[in-house]
Amino acid sequence: MKKFSRKIYYAINILVLLIAIAVLIYHVICNIEIMELNISKILSIVILYIIINFFKYIKMYLIFLDEKIPFIEFLTLYMKTTFASIAIPFKLGEIFSIYCYGYKIKNYKKCFIGILVNRFIDTIILLAFMIPTEMSTNNLKITTTSAILLTFVLAFLIFLIIMPATYKYLNKYLVMSKPSKTNVALLGILEEVNKIQLESKKILNGKVYLLILLSSVSWNLEYQLTKILAGVTFNYTTFSTYINAAFFTSKNGILIEYLILATTTILILTLITYMVKVIKGRVKNNEKDNLSI
Repeated sequence: MKKFSRKIYYAINILVLLIAIAVLIYHVICNIEIMELNISKILSIVILYIIINFFKYIKMYLIFLDEKIPFIEFLTLYMKTTFASIAIPFKLGEIFSIYCYGYKIKNYKKCFIGILVNRFIDTIILLAFMIPTEMSTNNLKITTTSAILLTFVLAFLIFLIIMPATYKYLNKYLVMSKPSKTNVALLGILEEVNKIQLESKKILNGKVYLLILLSSVSWNLEYQLTKILAGVTFNYTTFSTYINAAFFTSKNGILIEYLILATTTILILTLITYMVKVIKGRVKNNEKDNLSI
């Protein structure tokens, strides 16, 4: 059964990564002529993007720290899921991330919660920049993207605040009620929902300020990367426009250049990571063979 599950896992990985590569090739073919890039600009963007992902990697590693995943294993996970998340539109790559991390730690629910918390922290920092910028340049109005993201942040925050008391009250009410299949089912659902709250707080406990700091640094560097891409046309609304385009996967010159350079960079890093993993595995096997001799 384990071998079959592993084969399915590898098959899904290959399929998703091939789709992501196909999307990258499509973007390159369709947009290579309109891209205004030179060697120094490409190098600046690639170096900055690698630094951004270093901070994002540390943040994800902290979130899943209790799982004690070996460094090189976690790096491989991060690289391939990041590549898929950037390349595949409509945030479908996030499903692949949940699947890969969940398979590794053998707990898909915990993995979903970890990625949810990661997005929660990132969204708070992003909105701290976007909302003031949009309100100052758009007659105190915010964009649809900011409104959706703000709704997500407030909903998750309210959930974390009210869930303990709500769980206590509803649990007591259902236990004291007349026994029935419906009540048993509701108790099960309530228990599962409460676990999301408990696991989220467990991840945030003792790490929240460091996670906020890492997210702040990442977004600040992302902002600088946007400035490099935009060049002389950059202004305070450029970053907000870029985020809105990314959220709705609409066509935007900066987003297209970012997409092509980011996915190419992360693909190369993913391949390097896999090569290191394979070499490390072969070295270990050789050491075992030498010991057996």
